[in-house]
Amino acid sequence: MRLLLLLPALLLMVLAGGCTPDQLDLSREAEMAYVDLLFALHHDQKEEAAIAADNLDFFLRQMHGKWPRPLKMEQLDNHLFHIGRAEWAYDDALESVEKGDLALARVQLDRATYEFSAAAPAAFHELYIGEMYAFVTTWLEVEQAAGDQELCSLNWDQFSQYAHDAKSLWKQDRYNRPDSRAYAMRPIDEATFDKAHQGVQLELDAFIDILKSGDQCHAREKATAVSAAVWELVNLFGSREGNAL
Repeated sequence: MRLLLLLPALLLMVLAGGCTPDQLDLSREAEMAYVDLLFALHHDQKEEAAIAADNLDFFLRQMHGKWPRPLKMEQLDNHLFHIGRAEWAYDDALESVEKGDLALARVQLDRATYEFSAAAPAAFHELYIGEMYAFVTTWLEVEQAAGDQELCSLNWDQFSQYAHDAKSLWKQDRYNRPDSRAYAMRPIDEATFDKAHQGVQLELDAFIDILKSGDQCHAREKATAVSAAVWELVNLFGSREGNAL
């Protein structure tokens, strides 16, 4: 599996503008594969991660060569710098998936996603998962810290700061909805989305209330409920809706 030279094709399409419905649908397919991969990596599902990685690679290859010509090269320097870094990180992530090292693949996928977001913010935020990226990755840090068996004895200020950062990012994203144009061919059911979205809000509010009490052990238990709600929302944009903790 190799993603080298594939991500630049996606970037140039966005910079040139004027996506066709078919191009948007390919982007949506890639988002679905990305969500599947993200879920599999964070739930130690080696076989599912390999399948999702293959799918992501396939859809990005379908994008290759389908886009209009780019803007002038002098306008692309910063974008291409970050895209180059994203290529290598994605490629490393897929190699780690092949080797079964999902912990390393998680780090590499996050690095690649960050670099792509820096390279093409407009493209990145056109799809819902891109728009939610900062919140989701910040919450995953909280989830990891909450899963530490020594949480009850960890420094509370550091842990609670992660959680408040996640809360702040959620406030920025809480009114975001799937773009009607980007999801025209594969719409997200509004009622299902609203229910999942509200679920994150309710669980996160309850979690923050526990943080105020200073009960770290209870916070660990409640973090599990928040994680379940977050994945329920995120998985609406994957191919295997219904994945849960």
